[in-house]
Amino acid sequence: MPEVSGHAFHVSVRFQDVDAERGFDVVAEPLPSEHRSAEELGQAVAEVVSRELMYAQLPARDEQGDFKRIVV
Repeated sequence: MPEVSGHAFHVSVRFQDVDAERGFDVVAEPLPSEHRSAEELGQAVAEVVSRELMYAQLPARDEQGDFKRIVV
């Protein structure tokens, strides 16, 4: 589910496996000096999601109970 918080765009990808909930988070936190457009940020997030799903081995939560976090 995508959400916007301040200057960050956050996408959570989740899948309920037999053993555990698996997934990852992608966070777009553009710096003001980057001047990236919404299209460029969307493309970066889409590329990360596509690449992670291509491997079809979504990580489970880590020892702290958090999912893998990828910042673009």
